[in-house]
Amino acid sequence: METVVIYLLKSACVLFLFLSCYQLFLRKETLFAFNRWFLLFGVIVALFLPLTYYTETVYLPADIGAMSIENSKEGQPFNAPSFSWTFILFNIYILVTLFFAVKLVIELYTVFGYLKTGIRTTTDGYVHIRSTENIKPFSFFNFIIYNPNNHSAEDLELILAHEQVHTRQRHSFDILLMEIVLLTQWFNPIAWLYKRAIMQNLEFLADTQNSVVQKNRKQYQYLLLRQSVDTRNLSIINPFFNSLIKKRIVMINQIPSRKINAFKTLVVLPFLALFFFSFNAKTEYQLYDSAGELVAGKSIELLINKNTTEKELTKMKKDLQKDGIDFTYTVNHNEAKEIVDISIRISGKGANGSTFNNAYNSSNDDQAISPLVIYIDQDQNLVSIGTKGSYHSNSVHIDSDDGQVWINSGDERHRDIRITKKNGKKLIIVDGEEISEEEFEKMDVHMRKGSSKVFIHTDSDDDHDIKVVEDEGNGFFFIDTDGDEEPVYVIDGKESTSKKVKQLDPSEIESIDVSKGEKALERFGEKGKNGVVEITTKKN
Repeated sequence: METVVIYLLKSACVLFLFLSCYQLFLRKETLFAFNRWFLLFGVIVALFLPLTYYTETVYLPADIGAMSIENSKEGQPFNAPSFSWTFILFNIYILVTLFFAVKLVIELYTVFGYLKTGIRTTTDGYVHIRSTENIKPFSFFNFIIYNPNNHSAEDLELILAHEQVHTRQRHSFDILLMEIVLLTQWFNPIAWLYKRAIMQNLEFLADTQNSVVQKNRKQYQYLLLRQSVDTRNLSIINPFFNSLIKKRIVMINQIPSRKINAFKTLVVLPFLALFFFSFNAKTEYQLYDSAGELVAGKSIELLINKNTTEKELTKMKKDLQKDGIDFTYTVNHNEAKEIVDISIRISGKGANGSTFNNAYNSSNDDQAISPLVIYIDQDQNLVSIGTKGSYHSNSVHIDSDDGQVWINSGDERHRDIRITKKNGKKLIIVDGEEISEEEFEKMDVHMRKGSSKVFIHTDSDDDHDIKVVEDEGNGFFFIDTDGDEEPVYVIDGKESTSKKVKQLDPSEIESIDVSKGEKALERFGEKGKNGVVEITTKKN
Protein backbone atom coordinates (compact mmCIF):
# COMPACT_ATOMS: atom_id res chain seq x y z
CA MET A 1 0.00 0.00 0.00
CA GLU A 2 2.85 2.37 0.78
CA THR A 3 4.28 1.74 -2.68
CA VAL A 4 0.97 2.66 -4.31
CA VAL A 5 0.73 5.90 -2.32
CA ILE A 6 4.29 6.89 -3.26
CA TYR A 7 3.58 6.16 -6.93
CA LEU A 8 0.39 8.27 -6.90
CA LEU A 9 2.14 11.20 -5.21
CA LYS A 10 5.03 11.09 -7.68
CA SER A 11 2.61 10.92 -10.60
CA ALA A 12 0.67 13.90 -9.24
CA CYS A 13 3.91 15.92 -8.96
CA VAL A 14 4.76 15.24 -12.61
CA LEU A 15 1.28 16.34 -13.73
CA PHE A 16 1.71 19.52 -11.69
CA LEU A 17 5.04 20.28 -13.43
CA PHE A 18 3.57 19.93 -16.93
CA LEU A 19 0.34 21.77 -16.14
CA SER A 20 2.27 24.66 -14.57
CA CYS A 21 4.47 24.90 -17.64
CA TYR A 22 1.41 24.83 -19.91
CA GLN A 23 -0.41 27.53 -17.95
CA LEU A 24 2.64 29.80 -17.85
CA PHE A 25 3.92 29.47 -21.41
CA LEU A 26 1.38 27.82 -23.74
CA ARG A 27 -2.17 28.58 -22.62
CA LYS A 28 -2.44 31.82 -24.62
CA GLU A 29 -0.48 30.60 -27.63
CA THR A 30 -2.13 29.28 -30.79
CA LEU A 31 0.37 26.39 -31.05
CA PHE A 32 -2.47 23.94 -30.56
CA ALA A 33 -0.86 20.95 -32.26
CA PHE A 34 2.30 21.37 -30.17
CA ASN A 35 0.20 21.94 -27.04
CA ARG A 36 -1.60 18.67 -27.65
CA TRP A 37 1.58 16.63 -27.81
CA PHE A 38 3.08 18.48 -24.87
CA LEU A 39 0.08 17.72 -22.63
CA LEU A 40 -0.12 14.14 -23.89
CA PHE A 41 3.59 13.65 -23.24
CA GLY A 42 3.04 14.94 -19.69
CA VAL A 43 0.38 12.29 -19.05
CA ILE A 44 2.63 9.49 -20.31
CA VAL A 45 5.57 10.74 -18.24
CA ALA A 46 3.33 10.96 -15.16
CA LEU A 47 2.29 7.32 -15.67
CA PHE A 48 5.73 5.82 -16.25
CA LEU A 49 8.42 8.07 -14.77
CA PRO A 50 7.54 7.11 -11.16
CA LEU A 51 8.12 3.47 -12.14
CA THR A 52 11.66 4.04 -13.41
CA TYR A 53 14.72 4.20 -11.18
CA TYR A 54 18.42 4.71 -11.47
CA THR A 55 20.81 2.72 -9.31
CA GLU A 56 23.30 4.47 -7.07
CA THR A 57 26.09 2.09 -6.12
CA VAL A 58 27.69 2.53 -2.70
CA TYR A 59 30.98 0.66 -2.22
CA LEU A 60 31.59 -0.67 1.29
CA PRO A 61 34.25 -2.87 2.90
CA ALA A 62 32.93 -6.42 3.07
CA ASP A 63 33.28 -6.56 6.83
CA ILE A 64 31.08 -3.56 7.47
CA GLY A 65 28.84 -3.71 4.42
CA ALA A 66 25.96 -5.39 6.19
CA MET A 67 26.17 -3.03 9.13
CA SER A 68 26.13 0.08 6.98
CA ILE A 69 22.50 -0.35 5.97
CA GLU A 70 20.69 1.42 8.79
CA ASN A 71 17.09 0.95 9.80
CA SER A 72 15.40 4.32 9.74
CA LYS A 73 13.09 3.29 12.54
CA GLU A 74 15.80 2.73 15.06
CA GLY A 75 15.41 4.92 18.09
CA GLN A 76 11.83 5.83 17.24
CA PRO A 77 9.18 5.00 19.81
CA PHE A 78 6.80 2.22 18.90
CA ASN A 79 3.15 3.16 19.00
CA ALA A 80 0.71 0.37 18.31
CA PRO A 81 -2.40 2.10 17.01
CA SER A 82 -5.66 0.63 18.15
CA PHE A 83 -7.46 2.11 15.15
CA SER A 84 -5.99 1.93 11.66
CA TRP A 85 -6.84 5.14 9.81
CA THR A 86 -4.54 4.03 7.02
CA PHE A 87 -6.63 0.94 6.40
CA ILE A 88 -9.87 2.95 6.38
CA LEU A 89 -8.52 5.65 4.04
CA PHE A 90 -7.18 3.03 1.66
CA ASN A 91 -10.56 1.32 1.50
CA ILE A 92 -12.29 4.66 0.89
CA TYR A 93 -9.85 5.27 -1.95
CA ILE A 94 -10.67 1.86 -3.46
CA LEU A 95 -14.42 2.46 -3.20
CA VAL A 96 -14.27 5.87 -4.88
CA THR A 97 -12.00 4.47 -7.59
CA LEU A 98 -14.54 1.71 -8.22
CA PHE A 99 -17.27 4.36 -8.44
CA PHE A 100 -15.43 6.22 -11.19
CA ALA A 101 -14.62 2.95 -12.94
CA VAL A 102 -18.32 2.02 -13.00
CA LYS A 103 -19.17 5.52 -14.24
CA LEU A 104 -16.68 5.12 -17.10
CA VAL A 105 -18.14 1.74 -18.04
CA ILE A 106 -21.66 3.20 -18.06
CA GLU A 107 -20.58 6.05 -20.34
CA LEU A 108 -18.90 3.63 -22.72
CA TYR A 109 -22.05 1.52 -22.70
CA THR A 110 -24.12 4.62 -23.53
CA VAL A 111 -21.89 5.53 -26.48
CA PHE A 112 -21.99 1.98 -27.82
CA GLY A 113 -25.78 2.15 -27.50
CA TYR A 114 -25.84 5.15 -29.87
CA LEU A 115 -23.55 3.28 -32.26
CA LYS A 116 -25.83 0.26 -32.23
CA THR A 117 -29.19 2.00 -32.64
CA GLY A 118 -28.22 4.78 -35.07
CA ILE A 119 -28.22 4.65 -38.87
CA ARG A 120 -24.66 4.08 -40.06
CA THR A 121 -23.22 5.57 -43.25
CA THR A 122 -19.64 6.11 -44.43
CA THR A 123 -18.67 9.36 -46.11
CA ASP A 124 -15.10 10.21 -47.16
CA GLY A 125 -13.77 7.56 -44.77
CA TYR A 126 -15.73 8.88 -41.76
CA VAL A 127 -18.44 6.76 -40.14
CA HIS A 128 -21.59 8.84 -39.55
CA ILE A 129 -24.12 7.63 -37.00
CA ARG A 130 -27.49 9.32 -37.50
CA SER A 131 -29.43 9.05 -34.27
CA THR A 132 -33.05 9.80 -33.48
CA GLU A 133 -32.14 10.71 -29.90
CA ASN A 134 -32.19 14.35 -28.81
CA ILE A 135 -28.41 14.58 -28.46
CA LYS A 136 -25.75 17.12 -29.30
CA PRO A 137 -23.25 16.19 -32.04
CA PHE A 138 -20.08 14.47 -30.81
CA SER A 139 -17.30 12.24 -32.05
CA PHE A 140 -15.81 9.09 -30.56
CA PHE A 141 -12.71 7.75 -32.27
CA ASN A 142 -13.79 7.13 -35.94
CA PHE A 143 -17.50 7.74 -35.32
CA ILE A 144 -19.44 11.01 -35.63
CA ILE A 145 -22.81 10.83 -33.87
CA TYR A 146 -25.53 13.43 -34.40
CA ASN A 147 -29.25 13.98 -34.95
CA PRO A 148 -29.65 15.57 -38.43
CA ASN A 149 -33.15 16.81 -37.61
CA ASN A 150 -31.78 19.23 -35.00
CA HIS A 151 -29.66 21.28 -37.44
CA SER A 152 -29.95 23.07 -40.74
CA ALA A 153 -27.94 21.87 -43.71
CA GLU A 154 -25.53 24.84 -43.45
CA ASP A 155 -24.95 24.36 -39.72
CA LEU A 156 -24.57 20.60 -40.10
CA GLU A 157 -21.81 21.10 -42.69
CA LEU A 158 -19.81 23.19 -40.23
CA ILE A 159 -20.46 20.77 -37.35
CA LEU A 160 -19.34 17.75 -39.36
CA ALA A 161 -16.19 19.54 -40.55
CA HIS A 162 -15.30 20.27 -36.92
CA GLU A 163 -15.94 16.71 -35.76
CA GLN A 164 -13.96 15.27 -38.66
CA VAL A 165 -10.84 16.95 -37.25
CA HIS A 166 -11.45 15.21 -33.90
CA THR A 167 -11.90 11.92 -35.71
CA ARG A 168 -8.98 12.30 -38.10
CA GLN A 169 -6.53 13.22 -35.34
CA ARG A 170 -7.85 10.56 -32.90
CA HIS A 171 -8.57 13.06 -30.13
CA SER A 172 -10.60 10.44 -28.28
CA PHE A 173 -7.35 8.69 -27.39
CA ASP A 174 -6.20 11.74 -25.38
CA ILE A 175 -9.47 11.96 -23.49
CA LEU A 176 -9.71 8.25 -22.73
CA LEU A 177 -6.10 8.18 -21.51
CA MET A 178 -6.83 11.08 -19.17
CA GLU A 179 -9.94 9.27 -17.90
CA ILE A 180 -7.72 6.34 -16.93
CA VAL A 181 -5.44 8.71 -15.03
CA LEU A 182 -8.46 10.18 -13.22
CA LEU A 183 -9.49 6.68 -12.13
CA THR A 184 -6.44 6.57 -9.89
CA GLN A 185 -6.04 10.30 -9.22
CA TRP A 186 -9.62 11.43 -8.65
CA PHE A 187 -8.45 12.98 -5.36
CA ASN A 188 -5.96 15.21 -7.17
CA PRO A 189 -7.39 18.58 -8.32
CA ILE A 190 -4.40 18.99 -10.66
CA ALA A 191 -5.56 15.93 -12.60
CA TRP A 192 -9.02 17.45 -13.18
CA LEU A 193 -7.51 20.75 -14.29
CA TYR A 194 -5.17 18.80 -16.58
CA LYS A 195 -8.11 17.07 -18.26
CA ARG A 196 -9.85 20.42 -18.72
CA ALA A 197 -6.73 21.84 -20.38
CA ILE A 198 -6.54 18.86 -22.74
CA MET A 199 -10.19 19.13 -23.78
CA GLN A 200 -9.95 22.90 -24.31
CA ASN A 201 -6.91 22.51 -26.53
CA LEU A 202 -8.56 19.76 -28.59
CA GLU A 203 -11.50 22.07 -29.29
CA PHE A 204 -9.13 24.84 -30.35
CA LEU A 205 -7.45 22.37 -32.70
CA ALA A 206 -10.72 21.29 -34.33
CA ASP A 207 -11.80 24.93 -34.75
CA THR A 208 -8.60 26.21 -36.32
CA GLN A 209 -7.31 23.25 -38.38
CA ASN A 210 -10.46 23.24 -40.47
CA SER A 211 -10.68 24.79 -43.94
CA VAL A 212 -14.48 24.77 -43.97
CA VAL A 213 -14.68 26.68 -40.70
CA GLN A 214 -12.00 29.15 -41.80
CA LYS A 215 -13.94 29.97 -44.98
CA ASN A 216 -17.16 30.50 -43.02
CA ARG A 217 -15.69 31.94 -39.83
CA LYS A 218 -18.50 34.41 -39.09
CA GLN A 219 -21.27 31.85 -39.65
CA TYR A 220 -19.40 29.34 -37.49
CA GLN A 221 -19.16 31.79 -34.59
CA TYR A 222 -22.88 32.55 -34.82
CA LEU A 223 -23.51 28.81 -34.74
CA LEU A 224 -21.50 28.48 -31.53
CA LEU A 225 -23.43 31.33 -29.93
CA ARG A 226 -26.83 29.95 -30.94
CA GLN A 227 -26.04 26.54 -29.47
CA SER A 228 -24.16 27.68 -26.35
CA VAL A 229 -26.85 26.41 -23.96
CA ASP A 230 -25.16 23.45 -22.29
CA THR A 231 -26.86 20.09 -21.81
CA ARG A 232 -25.63 16.83 -20.31
CA ASN A 233 -22.41 15.60 -21.92
CA LEU A 234 -20.46 12.40 -21.55
CA SER A 235 -16.91 12.87 -20.26
CA ILE A 236 -15.32 10.49 -22.80
CA ILE A 237 -16.54 12.18 -25.99
CA ASN A 238 -15.71 15.28 -28.06
CA PRO A 239 -18.95 17.34 -27.86
CA PHE A 240 -19.39 20.06 -30.45
CA PHE A 241 -21.22 22.47 -28.13
CA ASN A 242 -19.70 23.13 -24.73
CA SER A 243 -19.11 25.90 -22.19
CA LEU A 244 -15.86 27.06 -23.84
CA ILE A 245 -17.66 29.10 -26.48
CA LYS A 246 -16.10 32.45 -25.56
CA LYS A 247 -12.53 31.07 -25.49
CA ARG A 248 -13.07 29.22 -28.76
CA ILE A 249 -14.26 32.37 -30.51
CA VAL A 250 -11.25 34.29 -29.16
CA MET A 251 -8.82 31.63 -30.39
CA ILE A 252 -10.45 31.47 -33.85
CA ASN A 253 -9.73 35.18 -34.34
CA GLN A 254 -6.33 35.31 -32.65
CA ILE A 255 -3.15 36.02 -34.61
CA PRO A 256 -1.08 32.81 -34.96
CA SER A 257 1.81 32.53 -32.52
CA ARG A 258 5.41 32.11 -33.56
CA LYS A 259 6.60 28.52 -33.45
CA ILE A 260 9.74 29.56 -31.61
CA ASN A 261 7.56 30.19 -28.55
CA ALA A 262 7.33 26.42 -28.10
CA PHE A 263 10.92 26.36 -26.89
CA LYS A 264 9.79 28.00 -23.66
CA THR A 265 8.49 24.62 -22.57
CA LEU A 266 12.04 23.28 -22.30
CA VAL A 267 12.05 24.81 -18.83
CA VAL A 268 10.24 21.67 -17.68
CA LEU A 269 13.28 19.46 -18.41
CA PRO A 270 15.55 20.55 -15.52
CA PHE A 271 12.63 20.20 -13.13
CA LEU A 272 11.98 16.67 -14.39
CA ALA A 273 15.66 15.84 -13.99
CA LEU A 274 15.66 17.23 -10.46
CA PHE A 275 12.55 15.20 -9.66
CA PHE A 276 14.04 12.01 -11.11
CA PHE A 277 17.38 12.19 -9.33
CA SER A 278 15.78 13.29 -6.06
CA PHE A 279 13.04 10.67 -5.75
CA ASN A 280 13.83 7.79 -8.11
CA ALA A 281 17.15 6.57 -6.76
CA LYS A 282 17.76 3.03 -5.55
CA THR A 283 20.85 2.36 -3.49
CA GLU A 284 22.84 -0.80 -4.26
CA TYR A 285 25.54 -1.83 -1.83
CA GLN A 286 28.63 -3.38 -3.43
CA LEU A 287 31.14 -4.97 -1.07
CA TYR A 288 34.90 -5.11 -1.61
CA ASP A 289 37.53 -7.13 0.23
CA SER A 290 40.77 -6.03 1.86
CA ALA A 291 42.62 -6.33 -1.43
CA GLY A 292 40.24 -3.85 -3.02
CA GLU A 293 38.51 -6.53 -5.13
CA LEU A 294 34.73 -6.46 -5.48
CA VAL A 295 32.97 -9.31 -3.72
CA ALA A 296 30.86 -11.10 -6.32
CA GLY A 297 27.62 -12.90 -5.70
CA LYS A 298 24.29 -12.21 -4.13
CA SER A 299 24.13 -11.15 -0.51
CA ILE A 300 21.28 -10.33 1.81
CA GLU A 301 21.58 -7.85 4.67
CA LEU A 302 18.93 -7.43 7.37
CA LEU A 303 18.83 -5.34 10.53
CA ILE A 304 16.49 -6.08 13.41
CA ASN A 305 16.20 -3.62 16.28
CA LYS A 306 14.02 -3.18 19.33
CA ASN A 307 11.25 -1.46 17.30
CA THR A 308 11.03 -4.01 14.48
CA THR A 309 7.36 -4.98 14.12
CA GLU A 310 5.80 -8.39 13.63
CA LYS A 311 4.73 -7.24 10.17
CA GLU A 312 8.32 -6.43 9.25
CA LEU A 313 9.57 -9.78 10.56
CA THR A 314 6.90 -11.57 8.54
CA LYS A 315 7.97 -9.69 5.42
CA MET A 316 11.60 -10.71 6.04
CA LYS A 317 10.49 -14.32 6.32
CA LYS A 318 8.51 -14.17 3.06
CA ASP A 319 11.32 -12.40 1.20
CA LEU A 320 13.88 -14.99 2.34
CA GLN A 321 11.55 -17.82 1.33
CA LYS A 322 11.72 -16.53 -2.26
CA ASP A 323 15.47 -17.25 -2.14
CA GLY A 324 14.96 -20.70 -0.64
CA ILE A 325 16.03 -19.61 2.85
CA ASP A 326 14.11 -20.70 5.96
CA PHE A 327 13.87 -17.97 8.59
CA THR A 328 12.22 -18.86 11.92
CA TYR A 329 12.02 -16.61 14.94
CA THR A 330 10.35 -16.03 18.30
CA VAL A 331 10.23 -12.65 20.08
CA ASN A 332 9.08 -11.29 23.43
CA HIS A 333 8.18 -7.66 24.12
CA ASN A 334 8.16 -5.46 27.20
CA GLU A 335 5.40 -3.04 28.15
CA ALA A 336 6.81 -0.44 25.77
CA LYS A 337 6.34 -2.91 22.90
CA GLU A 338 10.10 -3.21 22.49
CA ILE A 339 11.76 -6.54 21.69
CA VAL A 340 13.59 -7.85 24.76
CA ASP A 341 14.09 -11.52 23.82
CA ILE A 342 14.66 -12.93 20.37
CA SER A 343 15.55 -16.36 18.98
CA ILE A 344 16.49 -16.78 15.32
CA ARG A 345 17.39 -19.76 13.15
CA ILE A 346 18.35 -19.50 9.48
CA SER A 347 18.95 -22.41 7.14
CA GLY A 348 19.08 -22.99 3.41
CA LYS A 349 21.21 -24.05 0.49
CA GLY A 350 24.18 -22.25 -1.00
CA ALA A 351 24.91 -21.70 -4.66
CA ASN A 352 26.87 -24.95 -4.88
CA GLY A 353 24.06 -26.99 -3.34
CA SER A 354 25.58 -27.31 0.13
CA THR A 355 23.44 -26.52 3.17
CA PHE A 356 24.04 -23.87 5.80
CA ASN A 357 22.37 -22.94 9.07
CA ASN A 358 22.97 -20.65 12.00
CA ALA A 359 21.09 -19.70 15.15
CA TYR A 360 21.03 -16.81 17.60
CA ASN A 361 19.41 -16.38 21.02
CA SER A 362 19.22 -13.24 23.11
CA SER A 363 17.67 -12.65 26.53
CA ASN A 364 17.82 -9.23 28.16
CA ASP A 365 15.24 -9.48 30.94
CA ASP A 366 13.25 -6.28 30.48
CA GLN A 367 15.91 -4.41 28.51
CA ALA A 368 15.48 -3.85 24.77
CA ILE A 369 17.78 -5.77 22.44
CA SER A 370 20.71 -4.13 20.68
CA PRO A 371 20.52 -3.77 16.88
CA LEU A 372 20.91 -7.22 15.36
CA VAL A 373 22.69 -7.78 12.03
CA ILE A 374 21.91 -10.71 9.73
CA TYR A 375 24.16 -11.25 6.72
CA ILE A 376 23.64 -14.06 4.20
CA ASP A 377 25.83 -14.79 1.18
CA GLN A 378 24.57 -17.85 -0.68
CA ASP A 379 27.44 -17.79 -3.19
CA GLN A 380 30.00 -18.05 -0.41
CA ASN A 381 27.80 -20.20 1.87
CA LEU A 382 28.11 -17.57 4.58
CA VAL A 383 25.48 -16.74 7.18
CA SER A 384 26.13 -14.57 10.21
CA ILE A 385 23.87 -13.37 13.01
CA GLY A 386 24.83 -11.07 15.82
CA THR A 387 24.58 -7.66 17.41
CA LYS A 388 26.51 -4.82 15.86
CA GLY A 389 29.22 -4.95 18.48
CA SER A 390 29.83 -8.70 18.17
CA TYR A 391 28.82 -9.19 14.57
CA HIS A 392 31.81 -11.25 13.45
CA SER A 393 32.11 -13.35 16.60
CA ASN A 394 28.97 -15.21 15.50
CA SER A 395 30.02 -15.71 11.91
CA VAL A 396 29.97 -19.21 10.47
CA HIS A 397 31.71 -20.21 7.25
CA ILE A 398 30.53 -23.47 5.72
CA ASP A 399 31.71 -25.81 2.96
CA SER A 400 34.10 -23.50 1.19
CA ASP A 401 37.87 -23.49 1.02
CA ASP A 402 38.31 -20.34 -1.03
CA GLY A 403 36.11 -17.86 0.79
CA GLN A 404 36.40 -15.95 4.02
CA VAL A 405 38.20 -17.35 7.07
CA TRP A 406 36.92 -16.43 10.51
CA ILE A 407 39.23 -17.03 13.49
CA ASN A 408 37.52 -18.41 16.59
CA SER A 409 39.13 -19.54 19.82
CA GLY A 410 36.96 -20.37 22.80
CA ASP A 411 35.41 -17.42 24.58
CA GLU A 412 38.17 -14.98 23.71
CA ARG A 413 37.33 -11.63 22.21
CA HIS A 414 37.45 -11.43 18.40
CA ARG A 415 37.82 -8.58 16.00
CA ASP A 416 37.87 -8.12 12.25
CA ILE A 417 40.40 -5.51 11.16
CA ARG A 418 40.97 -3.83 7.81
CA ILE A 419 43.81 -1.49 6.93
CA THR A 420 43.06 0.28 3.66
CA LYS A 421 43.66 3.63 2.04
CA LYS A 422 41.15 6.39 1.39
CA ASN A 423 42.17 9.55 -0.46
CA GLY A 424 45.81 8.63 0.12
CA LYS A 425 45.35 8.35 3.88
CA LYS A 426 45.56 5.16 5.94
CA LEU A 427 42.17 3.97 7.16
CA ILE A 428 41.97 1.43 10.01
CA ILE A 429 38.56 -0.22 10.54
CA VAL A 430 37.98 -2.51 13.52
CA ASP A 431 34.62 -4.32 13.65
CA GLY A 432 33.17 -1.81 11.25
CA GLU A 433 34.36 1.30 13.11
CA GLU A 434 37.29 3.52 12.24
CA ILE A 435 39.98 3.86 14.90
CA SER A 436 43.21 5.86 15.14
CA GLU A 437 46.68 4.40 14.76
CA GLU A 438 47.30 5.15 18.43
CA GLU A 439 44.34 2.99 19.46
CA PHE A 440 45.38 0.26 17.06
CA GLU A 441 48.94 0.16 18.43
CA LYS A 442 47.57 -0.90 21.83
CA MET A 443 46.15 -4.12 20.41
CA ASP A 444 48.04 -7.40 20.81
CA VAL A 445 47.32 -9.39 17.70
CA HIS A 446 47.44 -12.81 16.13
CA MET A 447 47.21 -12.69 12.35
CA ARG A 448 46.37 -15.36 9.83
CA LYS A 449 46.23 -14.96 6.09
CA GLY A 450 43.33 -16.60 4.29
CA SER A 451 43.10 -17.03 0.54
CA SER A 452 41.55 -13.65 -0.07
CA LYS A 453 41.45 -11.77 3.22
CA VAL A 454 43.48 -11.20 6.36
CA PHE A 455 41.70 -11.52 9.70
CA ILE A 456 43.16 -10.44 13.02
CA HIS A 457 42.27 -11.85 16.42
CA THR A 458 42.84 -9.81 19.59
CA ASP A 459 44.40 -11.68 22.52
CA SER A 460 44.36 -8.82 25.00
CA ASP A 461 43.91 -5.08 25.40
CA ASP A 462 47.21 -4.44 27.24
CA ASP A 463 49.50 -1.67 26.03
CA HIS A 464 52.51 -2.82 24.03
CA ASP A 465 54.91 -1.60 21.39
CA ILE A 466 54.09 -3.97 18.49
CA LYS A 467 51.80 -2.82 15.72
CA VAL A 468 50.57 -4.06 12.33
CA VAL A 469 51.07 -1.65 9.44
CA GLU A 470 50.54 -1.74 5.70
CA ASP A 471 53.61 -2.28 3.59
CA GLU A 472 53.24 -0.23 0.41
CA GLY A 473 56.03 -2.25 -1.21
CA ASN A 474 54.38 -5.64 -1.25
CA GLY A 475 50.80 -4.83 -0.32
CA PHE A 476 50.91 -7.15 2.69
CA PHE A 477 51.20 -6.59 6.45
CA PHE A 478 54.46 -6.70 8.34
CA ILE A 479 55.42 -6.25 11.97
CA ASP A 480 57.14 -3.11 13.14
CA THR A 481 58.04 -1.66 16.52
CA ASP A 482 57.79 1.75 18.12
CA GLY A 483 61.05 1.48 20.06
CA ASP A 484 64.69 0.89 19.21
CA GLU A 485 64.58 -2.81 20.17
CA GLU A 486 63.08 -5.22 17.66
CA PRO A 487 61.14 -8.36 18.58
CA VAL A 488 62.50 -11.80 17.83
CA TYR A 489 61.67 -12.89 14.26
CA VAL A 490 61.22 -16.59 13.55
CA ILE A 491 60.66 -17.96 10.03
CA ASP A 492 59.60 -21.62 9.83
CA GLY A 493 61.02 -22.28 13.31
CA LYS A 494 64.35 -20.54 12.74
CA GLU A 495 65.37 -17.15 14.07
CA SER A 496 65.65 -14.47 11.39
CA THR A 497 65.74 -10.69 10.91
CA SER A 498 63.25 -8.00 9.94
CA LYS A 499 65.11 -7.56 6.65
CA LYS A 500 64.47 -11.17 5.64
CA VAL A 501 60.85 -10.87 6.76
CA LYS A 502 60.34 -7.94 4.38
CA GLN A 503 61.91 -9.92 1.55
CA LEU A 504 59.34 -12.70 1.86
CA ASP A 505 56.82 -13.13 -0.96
CA PRO A 506 53.39 -12.47 0.59
CA SER A 507 51.83 -15.25 -1.46
CA GLU A 508 54.11 -17.75 0.29
CA ILE A 509 53.06 -16.75 3.83
CA GLU A 510 50.56 -19.02 5.56
CA SER A 511 50.31 -17.33 8.97
CA ILE A 512 51.91 -14.79 11.29
CA ASP A 513 51.72 -15.19 15.09
CA VAL A 514 52.65 -12.40 17.47
CA SER A 515 53.20 -13.09 21.17
CA LYS A 516 54.58 -11.00 24.02
CA GLY A 517 54.79 -10.81 27.75
CA GLU A 518 55.08 -14.02 29.78
CA LYS A 519 54.32 -16.22 26.81
CA ALA A 520 57.24 -14.75 24.84
CA LEU A 521 59.59 -14.94 27.85
CA GLU A 522 58.72 -18.60 28.45
CA ARG A 523 59.61 -19.52 24.89
CA PHE A 524 62.64 -17.30 24.21
CA GLY A 525 63.84 -16.08 27.58
CA GLU A 526 65.14 -12.55 28.04
CA LYS A 527 65.50 -11.85 24.33
CA GLY A 528 61.75 -12.29 23.97
CA LYS A 529 61.04 -9.29 26.20
CA ASN A 530 60.16 -7.17 23.14
CA GLY A 531 57.86 -9.79 21.71
CA VAL A 532 58.15 -12.65 19.27
CA VAL A 533 56.96 -12.75 15.65
CA GLU A 534 56.62 -16.27 14.23
CA ILE A 535 56.04 -16.65 10.49
CA THR A 536 55.03 -19.92 8.88
CA THR A 537 55.32 -20.24 5.12
CA LYS A 538 53.09 -22.44 3.00
CA LYS A 539 55.89 -24.92 2.27
CA ASN A 540 56.01 -25.69 6.00
